[in-house]
Amino acid sequence: MGLSMNGVNLTGRTSMSAVTGNDPYFSDVTLLLHCDGADESTSFVDSSLLNQTITVSGGAEIDTTVVKYGTGSLKATGASSYITATGGGTMFNPGVGSWTLEGWAQNSTGLNAALLSGNTNDFYLIQSGNAWIVGDGINNNMVVGYNQSAATWFFWTLVRNAGVFTLFFDGVVALGGVSSPALKNVNITSLIISGHPPTNSYNLGYMDDIRITNGVARYTANFTPPAAAFPNS
Repeated sequence: MGLSMNGVNLTGRTSMSAVTGNDPYFSDVTLLLHCDGADESTSFVDSSLLNQTITVSGGAEIDTTVVKYGTGSLKATGASSYITATGGGTMFNPGVGSWTLEGWAQNSTGLNAALLSGNTNDFYLIQSGNAWIVGDGINNNMVVGYNQSAATWFFWTLVRNAGVFTLFFDGVVALGGVSSPALKNVNITSLIISGHPPTNSYNLGYMDDIRITNGVARYTANFTPPAAAFPNS
């Protein structure tokens, strides 16, 4: 029998619940954005050990009014408004191993959100109408309908566990057991948050507490979204 801590399987490197105390997988976290800071600041800090450099485009900034946890959120409400993480090394590889992408988001309409795009178009998690799409510029690996409420925080999670993808919204499986078509085998070293420029898609809203964990499938079944900000250790 494997050891466990806070609902985490320490030997199988999978988790069934959101960790809000000390994170046993913190050394595997390759991006951690709390988006805290002064109102209208354009200085975003990666709290992972990789210390990715965050650059701002199109008027993206910290907002201290619409916040999920902490003192701020990423406000990217204009066209071509997003931030980019780069410079700290590989964050994950869409086509290899296990990993977890997660965070909070909301937008003004509940439609047409663009949350992530890696290496510009080697990976993306976007919404067209009410259809959520995971793809790599060649294949759309996952397509599922989900209607989130406008101007309301929701917790999004995409997990790759030994070649099988699962997409969660608010801790509930929206689409799981997907293994084909495979996503590109490519290291993501540059990640756009809140946009996908090749399709001119942007979240046009807010994002908060964004985390990438490489090498770990944190969730393999329905779970309760975190009740506090992700830990820094």
